[in-house]
Amino acid sequence: MHTRFQPPRCRLDPNPTDWGPVIWPTLDQESVCQNITSTERYMDYHFEYLPSSFTSQLSLADLIQANVKKICIIGTSHSEYMSDELNNSGIHVDYVKVKWPHEVSHNPVRQIIHDAACSIFLVAVGQWPASLHGGRPTLKHEYHDQMKVMLHDLKESHPDVEIFMRSIHYNPLSRMISACPPRDWRSPAVINAYNKAIADVCNQFENVNFVDTSFIVGPMWDSSLDWNHLAPEVKSVEAFYLAAVVLGVLKHNQSSIDF
Repeated sequence: MHTRFQPPRCRLDPNPTDWGPVIWPTLDQESVCQNITSTERYMDYHFEYLPSSFTSQLSLADLIQANVKKICIIGTSHSEYMSDELNNSGIHVDYVKVKWPHEVSHNPVRQIIHDAACSIFLVAVGQWPASLHGGRPTLKHEYHDQMKVMLHDLKESHPDVEIFMRSIHYNPLSRMISACPPRDWRSPAVINAYNKAIADVCNQFENVNFVDTSFIVGPMWDSSLDWNHLAPEVKSVEAFYLAAVVLGVLKHNQSSIDF
């Protein structure tokens, strides 16, 4: 299967709630763009865990807690969608909007996190640092240092809270990412570098866990309907897996992480 990408003339985005084919405004665009950008190639794909996997025996009922733990999901839109997914499944979560690592140290955000009174933090802050919004990409060593400061502040202000750092999601090769020179730097190579930085920083703190979900996101990394957020099935599977990990129902095997 060829990698899906978005040429400059193919800017029309599908409706994220509709897996149907895009209606191109001109026949010329349809002939150029349809096969390259279509998500129809993914329609027959579905996730299936190996019979030997503990996850294959896991159900939503297993995530019901005797002593309810509240999860703060910290990040931007990717985290917001995950929060919606888990709330709809009956898991108690709060979403805290954070675009940049330094925002965690700002008083308004610190107050929101404090007022949420969560037992668990699930953090992923990486889409904006690698995007066009900063005018240039945050370099790996800069991102590493920013992650270190962010985690230090979270640990200092909430010493009793369990912290899980989720891997940053891949983005398909949109017209801005695949431009030459790039106008947005969220390519797989940059995201891999960020995830390596997160894993390295997590190793420097006690009781901070890096959860790499690339084994879920990776197989359909270029299937995003809007060229940014995870496709519906990928989003659902990842959210369910992360909930099981952070609630202690499922142990994440970090030895499988490979960059």
